[in-house]
Amino acid sequence: MYKVTISIVNTNKKNLILNNLNSIKKYPPSFPYEILVLDNASTDSSFYAIKNNYPKVDLIRSSKKLTCTQSRNINLKRAKGEYVFILDDDCEVVAGSFDVGINFLENNKNYAGVACQVCNKNGEILVTSGRQFPSLLNEFLGNTGLMDKFPQNKFFGRYNMTYWDHKTEKDVDMGCEGAMLFRHAILKRINYFDENIIFFSEGPDLFKKISEIGYKIKYIPQCTFIHNGNSEYSAIPYFHVLRHKSRYYYFKKHHGKIYAIFFKVNIFLITILSYIRNYVYYCFKRNKNDYKKHYYRLIFQWIFKIS
Repeated sequence: MYKVTISIVNTNKKNLILNNLNSIKKYPPSFPYEILVLDNASTDSSFYAIKNNYPKVDLIRSSKKLTCTQSRNINLKRAKGEYVFILDDDCEVVAGSFDVGINFLENNKNYAGVACQVCNKNGEILVTSGRQFPSLLNEFLGNTGLMDKFPQNKFFGRYNMTYWDHKTEKDVDMGCEGAMLFRHAILKRINYFDENIIFFSEGPDLFKKISEIGYKIKYIPQCTFIHNGNSEYSAIPYFHVLRHKSRYYYFKKHHGKIYAIFFKVNIFLITILSYIRNYVYYCFKRNKNDYKKHYYRLIFQWIFKIS
């Protein structure tokens, strides 16, 4: 039996997934482990590159594009390890990180998982490595930009806990979805990821389900991974709207319909204010912001359910 399963889903990131697997080969766990990779209908020859360069990797391929939660669950349900590291395809492991996380869980049975320290390629710690659960207040502070304007303030910086340097161990609500460690038995108990969530709130939902059955999460800075990718979605209006939709589902599931409706009203009011501000600004410019116009159209379609 394997002590550790390393689960990775790859989608068209041939060079990054090869770097990921190379880092695991260079700094493997000291425990018996398996590497599961699901290639999510890649078209960049990723599948064959992995197969040829890492024949010991347990590699499978999906012929059609799956959602984030669907693809992750396929891997998790075939995992044989007592512990499961869930890694993004564009991450790399730092020496000793696997063992730090596993040793902590071996000695602390009341913790279900470890939130890893995730850094960008410049070595800067991503504040999403350790944070609070989503809430109406946290969403308001984030969507209005107040969280970013006053990051050192404990009230305004509460969601990503930006008042804390993320260099010390701390109990947190949730970690970064790019690198997570869990007890496999706990993931089975909560039925893995919720496949009703396409993207963006799958991590918060998973951590919330763990919290609801009485387990804790520890952020450990010595359990470090490097995130080499860039955001593929920041310039695509559809994905910003999808984030709001998935958050609405999260709030409805964990806090009830009325709470979720208040979130929708929150987004509506913020969008109206943003629309007015941008309309006034762009009235004095010849070139209109097509990105903003498309975003507003999608948001209002979602809020009022216009087809």
